[in-house]
Amino acid sequence: FQGPRNGAMDVCCPAMPRLVLVHHRIGGATGMGRVAAFVAQTALDAGWRVRLVASEVAPEFRERCDITRVPRPARPPQVRQDLVWYARVIRRLRRDPEDVVHVHDPALLRLADVMTCHHLAFSAHQHGVRVSRTGIGAWARRVHLGTLIGLDEIFYRSRSARTRMTFVSEFLREQFRDRYGEPTDGSITAPPSPPWRPAADDERVAARARYRVRGTGLVVGYLGGDDQRKGVHIVRQLAGAEGIELLLAGPGTDRLHWPATTNVGFVDVDAFLPACDVVVAPALFDAAPTAVTQALARGVPMVVGRASGWAAPIARAGAGVVWDGRAPLLHAVREA
Repeated sequence: FQGPRNGAMDVCCPAMPRLVLVHHRIGGATGMGRVAAFVAQTALDAGWRVRLVASEVAPEFRERCDITRVPRPARPPQVRQDLVWYARVIRRLRRDPEDVVHVHDPALLRLADVMTCHHLAFSAHQHGVRVSRTGIGAWARRVHLGTLIGLDEIFYRSRSARTRMTFVSEFLREQFRDRYGEPTDGSITAPPSPPWRPAADDERVAARARYRVRGTGLVVGYLGGDDQRKGVHIVRQLAGAEGIELLLAGPGTDRLHWPATTNVGFVDVDAFLPACDVVVAPALFDAAPTAVTQALARGVPMVVGRASGWAAPIARAGAGVVWDGRAPLLHAVREA
Protein backbone atom coordinates (compact mmCIF):
# COMPACT_ATOMS: atom_id res chain seq x y z
CA PHE A 1 0.00 0.00 0.00
CA GLN A 2 1.27 3.43 -0.90
CA GLY A 3 0.25 6.61 0.92
CA PRO A 4 -1.75 9.58 -0.51
CA ARG A 5 -0.24 11.16 -3.60
CA ASN A 6 -1.57 14.35 -5.18
CA GLY A 7 -4.61 14.28 -2.93
CA ALA A 8 -5.63 10.72 -3.83
CA MET A 9 -4.93 7.23 -2.48
CA ASP A 10 -2.82 5.25 -4.93
CA VAL A 11 -3.19 1.64 -3.86
CA CYS A 12 -0.93 -1.12 -5.09
CA CYS A 13 -2.34 -4.49 -4.10
CA PRO A 14 -0.46 -7.43 -5.63
CA ALA A 15 -2.09 -10.85 -5.63
CA MET A 16 -1.39 -12.91 -2.52
CA PRO A 17 0.79 -15.94 -3.15
CA ARG A 18 -0.83 -19.34 -3.32
CA LEU A 19 0.30 -22.36 -1.33
CA VAL A 20 -0.01 -25.66 -3.22
CA LEU A 21 0.10 -28.34 -0.52
CA VAL A 22 0.53 -31.97 -1.59
CA HIS A 23 -0.05 -34.99 0.67
CA HIS A 24 -2.14 -38.17 0.59
CA ARG A 25 -4.25 -37.10 3.57
CA ILE A 26 -4.70 -33.55 4.87
CA GLY A 27 -6.22 -33.47 8.36
CA GLY A 28 -7.46 -36.42 10.37
CA ALA A 29 -5.81 -38.32 13.22
CA THR A 30 -2.46 -39.34 11.69
CA GLY A 31 0.69 -37.44 12.61
CA MET A 32 1.46 -36.36 9.03
CA GLY A 33 -2.19 -35.54 8.31
CA ARG A 34 -2.03 -33.18 11.29
CA VAL A 35 1.22 -31.61 10.08
CA ALA A 36 -0.31 -30.98 6.64
CA ALA A 37 -3.41 -29.47 8.24
CA PHE A 38 -1.22 -27.21 10.41
CA VAL A 39 0.63 -25.95 7.31
CA ALA A 40 -2.65 -25.30 5.45
CA GLN A 41 -4.18 -23.45 8.41
CA THR A 42 -1.04 -21.33 8.87
CA ALA A 43 -1.21 -20.21 5.23
CA LEU A 44 -4.94 -19.45 5.48
CA ASP A 45 -4.38 -17.41 8.66
CA ALA A 46 -1.77 -15.36 6.77
CA GLY A 47 -4.30 -14.58 4.04
CA TRP A 48 -2.78 -16.82 1.39
CA ARG A 49 -4.79 -18.70 -1.15
CA VAL A 50 -4.45 -22.46 -0.64
CA ARG A 51 -4.79 -25.32 -3.09
CA LEU A 52 -4.78 -28.84 -1.64
CA VAL A 53 -3.66 -31.76 -3.81
CA ALA A 54 -4.70 -34.87 -1.92
CA SER A 55 -6.72 -38.08 -1.81
CA GLU A 56 -8.50 -37.15 1.42
CA VAL A 57 -9.16 -33.69 2.88
CA ALA A 58 -10.63 -32.93 6.31
CA PRO A 59 -14.09 -31.28 6.18
CA GLU A 60 -12.92 -28.00 7.73
CA PHE A 61 -10.83 -27.20 4.62
CA ARG A 62 -13.34 -28.11 1.91
CA GLU A 63 -15.04 -24.71 1.78
CA ARG A 64 -11.90 -22.63 2.32
CA CYS A 65 -9.43 -24.10 -0.17
CA ASP A 66 -9.25 -25.08 -3.80
CA ILE A 67 -9.06 -28.86 -3.83
CA THR A 68 -7.57 -31.10 -6.48
CA ARG A 69 -8.50 -34.66 -5.61
CA VAL A 70 -6.03 -37.29 -6.73
CA PRO A 71 -7.47 -40.75 -6.00
CA ARG A 72 -5.14 -43.39 -4.67
CA PRO A 73 -5.36 -46.71 -6.56
CA ALA A 74 -7.24 -49.36 -4.63
CA ARG A 75 -5.46 -52.35 -6.16
CA PRO A 76 -2.33 -53.59 -4.35
CA PRO A 77 0.62 -53.99 -4.13
CA GLN A 78 1.41 -50.83 -2.16
CA VAL A 79 4.47 -49.95 -4.22
CA ARG A 80 2.23 -49.77 -7.29
CA GLN A 81 -0.28 -47.61 -5.40
CA ASP A 82 2.47 -45.16 -4.43
CA LEU A 83 4.03 -44.89 -7.88
CA VAL A 84 0.68 -44.43 -9.64
CA TRP A 85 -0.32 -41.74 -7.13
CA TYR A 86 2.94 -39.84 -7.67
CA ALA A 87 2.46 -39.98 -11.44
CA ARG A 88 -1.10 -38.64 -11.12
CA VAL A 89 0.05 -35.81 -8.86
CA ILE A 90 2.84 -34.80 -11.23
CA ARG A 91 0.36 -34.62 -14.13
CA ARG A 92 -1.97 -32.35 -12.12
CA LEU A 93 0.63 -29.99 -10.66
CA ARG A 94 0.37 -26.88 -12.80
CA ARG A 95 2.38 -24.01 -11.38
CA ASP A 96 1.64 -20.32 -11.62
CA PRO A 97 4.59 -17.99 -10.96
CA GLU A 98 3.31 -17.04 -7.50
CA ASP A 99 2.73 -20.63 -6.32
CA VAL A 100 4.71 -22.03 -3.40
CA VAL A 101 4.66 -25.84 -3.68
CA HIS A 102 4.98 -27.79 -0.41
CA VAL A 103 5.29 -31.60 -0.61
CA HIS A 104 5.87 -34.47 1.82
CA ASP A 105 7.22 -37.19 -0.48
CA PRO A 106 10.78 -37.39 -1.87
CA ALA A 107 9.42 -38.53 -5.25
CA LEU A 108 7.99 -35.00 -5.66
CA LEU A 109 11.07 -33.19 -4.34
CA ARG A 110 12.23 -31.75 -7.68
CA LEU A 111 8.88 -29.99 -8.12
CA ALA A 112 8.83 -28.39 -4.67
CA ASP A 113 9.86 -25.16 -3.01
CA VAL A 114 9.49 -26.80 0.42
CA MET A 115 9.46 -30.43 1.52
CA THR A 116 8.63 -31.71 5.00
CA CYS A 117 10.45 -35.01 5.63
CA HIS A 118 8.64 -37.46 7.91
CA HIS A 119 10.40 -40.76 7.24
CA LEU A 120 13.73 -42.10 5.98
CA ALA A 121 13.50 -45.65 4.68
CA PHE A 122 17.26 -46.32 4.81
CA SER A 123 17.53 -45.14 8.43
CA ALA A 124 14.52 -47.21 9.47
CA HIS A 125 16.12 -50.28 7.88
CA GLN A 126 19.44 -49.56 9.64
CA HIS A 127 17.61 -49.43 12.99
CA GLY A 128 16.19 -52.92 12.46
CA VAL A 129 12.80 -52.29 10.85
CA ARG A 130 12.11 -55.49 8.93
CA VAL A 131 9.17 -57.55 7.71
CA SER A 132 9.08 -60.53 10.05
CA ARG A 133 6.03 -62.37 8.71
CA THR A 134 5.99 -64.89 5.88
CA GLY A 135 3.79 -65.41 2.83
CA ILE A 136 2.91 -63.43 -0.30
CA GLY A 137 1.89 -60.35 1.71
CA ALA A 138 5.23 -60.25 3.50
CA TRP A 139 7.08 -60.65 0.19
CA ALA A 140 5.16 -57.70 -1.27
CA ARG A 141 5.97 -55.65 1.81
CA ARG A 142 9.69 -56.39 1.46
CA VAL A 143 9.59 -55.32 -2.20
CA HIS A 144 7.84 -52.11 -1.12
CA LEU A 145 10.45 -51.31 1.54
CA GLY A 146 13.31 -52.03 -0.85
CA THR A 147 11.75 -49.74 -3.44
CA LEU A 148 11.34 -46.95 -0.87
CA ILE A 149 15.00 -47.19 0.09
CA GLY A 150 16.04 -46.99 -3.55
CA LEU A 151 13.78 -44.03 -4.27
CA ASP A 152 15.03 -42.17 -1.19
CA GLU A 153 18.60 -42.58 -2.41
CA ILE A 154 17.78 -41.29 -5.89
CA PHE A 155 15.64 -38.31 -4.92
CA TYR A 156 17.49 -37.08 -1.83
CA ARG A 157 20.91 -37.29 -3.46
CA SER A 158 19.70 -35.40 -6.57
CA ARG A 159 17.74 -32.73 -4.66
CA SER A 160 17.99 -29.11 -5.74
CA ALA A 161 19.68 -26.63 -3.42
CA ARG A 162 16.74 -24.27 -3.95
CA THR A 163 14.28 -26.65 -2.23
CA ARG A 164 14.00 -25.91 1.46
CA MET A 165 13.65 -28.97 3.66
CA THR A 166 11.95 -29.16 7.04
CA PHE A 167 11.70 -32.18 9.36
CA VAL A 168 9.12 -33.47 11.82
CA SER A 169 11.74 -33.96 14.57
CA GLU A 170 15.34 -33.21 15.48
CA PHE A 171 16.07 -36.93 15.41
CA LEU A 172 14.98 -37.26 11.78
CA ARG A 173 17.01 -34.20 10.77
CA GLU A 174 20.14 -35.73 12.31
CA GLN A 175 19.50 -39.01 10.50
CA PHE A 176 19.17 -37.09 7.23
CA ARG A 177 22.43 -35.17 7.82
CA ASP A 178 24.31 -38.38 8.53
CA ARG A 179 23.15 -39.98 5.29
CA TYR A 180 22.57 -37.17 2.78
CA GLY A 181 24.47 -34.13 4.05
CA GLU A 182 23.32 -30.71 5.21
CA PRO A 183 19.79 -29.79 4.06
CA THR A 184 18.78 -26.36 2.87
CA ASP A 185 16.94 -24.75 5.82
CA GLY A 186 16.52 -27.74 8.18
CA SER A 187 13.72 -26.24 10.30
CA ILE A 188 11.51 -28.44 12.49
CA THR A 189 7.82 -28.64 11.52
CA ALA A 190 6.54 -31.01 14.20
CA PRO A 191 2.97 -32.32 14.47
CA PRO A 192 0.93 -29.87 16.58
CA SER A 193 0.79 -30.83 20.24
CA PRO A 194 -2.48 -31.86 21.89
CA PRO A 195 -3.67 -29.45 24.60
CA TRP A 196 -2.19 -29.93 28.07
CA ARG A 197 -4.88 -31.75 30.05
CA PRO A 198 -3.47 -33.97 32.81
CA ALA A 199 -5.83 -36.67 34.04
CA ALA A 200 -7.89 -35.82 37.13
CA ASP A 201 -8.17 -38.29 40.00
CA ASP A 202 -11.76 -39.27 39.11
CA GLU A 203 -10.71 -39.97 35.50
CA ARG A 204 -7.94 -42.24 36.72
CA VAL A 205 -10.31 -44.18 38.99
CA ALA A 206 -12.88 -44.60 36.20
CA ALA A 207 -10.26 -45.64 33.62
CA ARG A 208 -8.73 -48.24 35.94
CA ALA A 209 -12.16 -49.72 36.60
CA ARG A 210 -12.90 -49.82 32.85
CA TYR A 211 -9.72 -51.76 32.09
CA ARG A 212 -9.95 -54.02 35.17
CA VAL A 213 -6.76 -52.75 36.82
CA ARG A 214 -6.16 -54.67 40.05
CA GLY A 215 -4.16 -51.90 41.71
CA THR A 216 -1.30 -54.17 42.76
CA GLY A 217 1.55 -52.34 41.04
CA LEU A 218 2.62 -49.78 38.44
CA VAL A 219 0.20 -49.71 35.50
CA VAL A 220 2.20 -49.67 32.26
CA GLY A 221 0.42 -48.90 28.99
CA TYR A 222 1.47 -49.71 25.43
CA LEU A 223 -0.36 -48.51 22.28
CA GLY A 224 1.54 -50.11 19.38
CA GLY A 225 -0.49 -53.28 18.80
CA ASP A 226 1.40 -56.39 17.73
CA ASP A 227 3.61 -54.44 15.30
CA GLN A 228 7.27 -55.47 15.63
CA ARG A 229 8.32 -52.02 14.37
CA LYS A 230 6.65 -50.48 17.43
CA GLY A 231 8.77 -52.67 19.72
CA VAL A 232 6.12 -55.13 20.93
CA HIS A 233 8.80 -57.83 21.30
CA ILE A 234 10.66 -55.48 23.67
CA VAL A 235 7.55 -54.80 25.76
CA ARG A 236 7.32 -58.57 26.28
CA GLN A 237 10.06 -58.11 28.93
CA LEU A 238 7.48 -56.50 31.24
CA ALA A 239 4.93 -59.32 31.13
CA GLY A 240 4.77 -60.96 34.54
CA ALA A 241 7.39 -58.65 36.08
CA GLU A 242 6.97 -58.10 39.79
CA GLY A 243 5.01 -54.96 40.64
CA ILE A 244 3.85 -54.36 37.04
CA GLU A 245 0.37 -54.46 35.51
CA LEU A 246 0.64 -54.33 31.73
CA LEU A 247 -2.13 -52.97 29.47
CA LEU A 248 -1.68 -53.70 25.75
CA ALA A 249 -3.70 -51.63 23.25
CA GLY A 250 -3.81 -51.52 19.48
CA PRO A 251 -4.55 -53.92 16.62
CA GLY A 252 -3.58 -57.56 17.09
CA THR A 253 -3.09 -57.44 20.85
CA ASP A 254 -5.84 -60.06 21.23
CA ARG A 255 -3.35 -62.54 19.74
CA LEU A 256 -0.77 -61.91 22.47
CA HIS A 257 -1.12 -64.31 25.40
CA TRP A 258 1.30 -62.98 27.99
CA PRO A 259 1.24 -63.54 31.75
CA ALA A 260 -0.25 -60.85 34.02
CA THR A 261 -1.29 -58.78 30.99
CA THR A 262 -4.61 -57.24 29.95
CA ASN A 263 -5.20 -56.97 26.20
CA VAL A 264 -7.64 -54.15 25.45
CA GLY A 265 -7.46 -53.99 21.63
CA PHE A 266 -8.67 -50.81 19.95
CA VAL A 267 -9.24 -48.02 22.45
CA ASP A 268 -10.20 -44.39 22.74
CA VAL A 269 -6.64 -43.23 23.49
CA ASP A 270 -7.78 -40.22 25.48
CA ALA A 271 -9.86 -42.47 27.76
CA PHE A 272 -7.16 -45.15 28.00
CA LEU A 273 -4.25 -42.97 29.12
CA PRO A 274 -5.60 -41.99 32.59
CA ALA A 275 -5.43 -45.68 33.56
CA CYS A 276 -1.63 -45.66 33.12
CA ASP A 277 1.20 -44.63 35.44
CA VAL A 278 3.71 -44.91 32.58
CA VAL A 279 3.44 -45.48 28.81
CA VAL A 280 6.19 -47.32 26.93
CA ALA A 281 7.00 -46.72 23.25
CA PRO A 282 10.25 -48.57 22.43
CA ALA A 283 9.76 -48.36 18.65
CA LEU A 284 12.68 -49.39 16.48
CA PHE A 285 12.35 -46.18 14.42
CA ASP A 286 9.56 -43.61 14.81
CA ALA A 287 10.11 -40.07 13.55
CA ALA A 288 7.22 -38.29 15.34
CA PRO A 289 4.84 -40.76 17.04
CA THR A 290 1.44 -39.25 17.83
CA ALA A 291 0.80 -41.60 20.77
CA VAL A 292 3.77 -40.15 22.65
CA THR A 293 2.51 -36.56 22.54
CA GLN A 294 -0.99 -37.74 23.44
CA ALA A 295 0.34 -39.45 26.59
CA LEU A 296 2.50 -36.50 27.59
CA ALA A 297 -0.45 -34.13 27.16
CA ARG A 298 -2.41 -36.20 29.70
CA GLY A 299 0.47 -35.95 32.18
CA VAL A 300 1.67 -39.54 31.79
CA PRO A 301 5.47 -40.02 31.78
CA MET A 302 6.98 -41.88 28.84
CA VAL A 303 9.68 -44.44 28.18
CA VAL A 304 10.90 -44.09 24.59
CA GLY A 305 13.80 -45.55 22.65
CA ARG A 306 16.67 -43.51 21.26
CA ALA A 307 15.19 -43.89 17.76
CA SER A 308 12.08 -41.91 18.70
CA GLY A 309 11.62 -38.42 17.32
CA TRP A 310 10.62 -37.24 20.79
CA ALA A 311 13.64 -38.64 22.66
CA ALA A 312 15.58 -35.36 22.81
CA PRO A 313 12.61 -33.16 23.86
CA ILE A 314 11.56 -35.70 26.54
CA ALA A 315 15.10 -35.77 27.95
CA ARG A 316 15.27 -31.95 28.00
CA ALA A 317 11.88 -31.58 29.68
CA GLY A 318 12.31 -34.42 32.16
CA ALA A 319 9.00 -35.85 30.92
CA GLY A 320 10.16 -39.45 30.94
CA VAL A 321 13.14 -41.69 30.25
CA VAL A 322 15.05 -42.39 27.03
CA TRP A 323 15.87 -46.10 27.14
CA ASP A 324 19.20 -47.02 25.55
CA GLY A 325 18.49 -50.76 25.28
CA ARG A 326 21.31 -51.85 27.56
CA ALA A 327 19.58 -52.04 30.96
CA PRO A 328 16.29 -53.97 31.30
CA LEU A 329 13.22 -52.02 30.17
CA LEU A 330 11.77 -52.56 33.66
CA HIS A 331 14.45 -50.28 35.15
CA ALA A 332 13.49 -47.45 32.79
CA VAL A 333 9.80 -47.91 33.60
CA ARG A 334 10.41 -47.58 37.33
CA GLU A 335 12.65 -44.56 36.82
CA ALA A 336 10.00 -42.85 34.68
